[in-house]
Amino acid sequence: LQHAGRTLRRFLQDLSGLSLDEQRRFGDDLGRILRDLERADLFHRDIKPSHLGVGQIEQNLGPLSLLLFDFSLHGVDATRTRIGTDAYRDPFLTERGRWDFQADRYSAALVFYEMVTNRLPQWGEEGDHPAAVGDVELHLHRERFPAPVRDDLVEFFQTALAREVDD
Repeated sequence: LQHAGRTLRRFLQDLSGLSLDEQRRFGDDLGRILRDLERADLFHRDIKPSHLGVGQIEQNLGPLSLLLFDFSLHGVDATRTRIGTDAYRDPFLTERGRWDFQADRYSAALVFYEMVTNRLPQWGEEGDHPAAVGDVELHLHRERFPAPVRDDLVEFFQTALAREVDD
């Protein structure tokens, strides 16, 4: 990764927002990262903006890309469901009883949501824990989604952040 040195967290703080093109590319990068983790049968357990580097992979100043780092939790016992960063951890993981690929997908969806909106979604009243609010609806900041893809993003996030894995 050329010209690295910034995490996605820092990159988002330094900008007023990502362009639609950057959102698409970084979303594709997150998808590639998840596929690679699953193919390697590896749980990261702490996907968040401060564990994603932003830089250029190609030496000729190609487009910016994401790279996941800090695999310090990958070998932890799968039944330890309360590890990682609470704000990015799948809140329904404890109900399933062990770490699974859905948990890393959930974390990546939260990161993508933050890339699009510059905030995290909420359930119920601000500060409520999603697992504790029962059937309260997920609140998406739809007005922050780019208009051309708003409906697609609403559908994506409602699915990616669903309580039930099968949903």
